[in-house]
Amino acid sequence: MPFPHHIRRHQFTYRIKKEWGQLYWFNFGAPSSGQRTFAEQHPALIISNPSITLRGTVLIIPVTGAEHRRPGYEFHVEIPKLECPELDK
Repeated sequence: MPFPHHIRRHQFTYRIKKEWGQLYWFNFGAPSSGQRTFAEQHPALIISNPSITLRGTVLIIPVTGAEHRRPGYEFHVEIPKLECPELDK
């Protein structure tokens, strides 16, 4: 899922209340040299309940395509298009 072109990078802010189960774009930062990691803007799923966690603390997991799935990582879960059509690439 590419970053929306109609949003300028300097306007990359959130104006909605974050809630458990929401999908939203998150900036994971710049990749370090030689580091195999998630970086730049990607969709993320909120897995914490911000209304009961520490102020400013939101636990998220990145959402990526099936091509990035790695064997041995049980937390890599495939989400079928039928369950979440808005994530269709």
